Amino acid sequence: MSTPTAPDCLIQVAELRRDGLLNDAVALVEAELAEFRAKPFDTPFPDRVQLGLALADLYVATGQRGPALNLLRTERAFADQINWLIGQSGSPEQVRAASAGRYQLRDRAAQVALLGQPAPEIEVADWVLGGPTTLGEQRGNVVLLEFWSRWCRPCLAMFPVLRELHDRYAERGLTIIALTCYGRADRVRERDAIEQTIADRGLEIAVGIAPDGRMQQQYGAVGIPAVTLVDRTGIVTPAPRASEKANLERSITDLLNAPA
Repeated sequence: MSTPTAPDCLIQVAELRRDGLLNDAVALVEAELAEFRAKPFDTPFPDRVQLGLALADLYVATGQRGPALNLLRTERAFADQINWLIGQSGSPEQVRAASAGRYQLRDRAAQVALLGQPAPEIEVADWVLGGPTTLGEQRGNVVLLEFWSRWCRPCLAMFPVLRELHDRYAERGLTIIALTCYGRADRVRERDAIEQTIADRGLEIAVGIAPDGRMQQQYGAVGIPAVTLVDRTGIVTPAPRASEKANLERSITDLLNAPA
């Protein structure tokens, strides 16, 4: 049997999803991941992570939240093992890859665990734009939480997207809250740096700074940028990756169009 190739599989999965053949996509990834699991230490760990994430997303898309969560927890346990083994003798690049995969699985497990649940209330130490507000106060609106940091280039690339979404859908009931967090630096300097980062970007959304990283962990948003969608009743709903602009907009319009 040849070594499984995750990239080829994921290309096929994308085509099947585009054609609406979700069950076929599930079967394909399940078979591919089973081959990886049969050779746990002879297959590329980053590829296995991507297969696990893809299968979890497919489970969610087909209404199988429980299997998705069980899968992610199983893969996270394997990732912990790999992370420890590579930490003993791996190269710096291998250590970084193992750690990244572990965090991706941890984040996605946290995200899936929140689906269908009331969104945890946000905790903001300082508002640098808009606000103050809470999720409780936003009940009746669709809320997009976007987690970011000023040193993250993909996060900064999201700002024009957020501006467009606000311009198109704010009047229909979309509230966008961009959330970053304080680190270990002096808070005054950090707040100044954050204010400078968002200055002159034409944003009319709320931008808040959490006191620490606990809220990001709770929302599965340590890996940034990350987005969470909350429906009009305050329930967390499936959201695409932050980079998937078209899918994100489609998810927002679906929630806005849903019966009250």
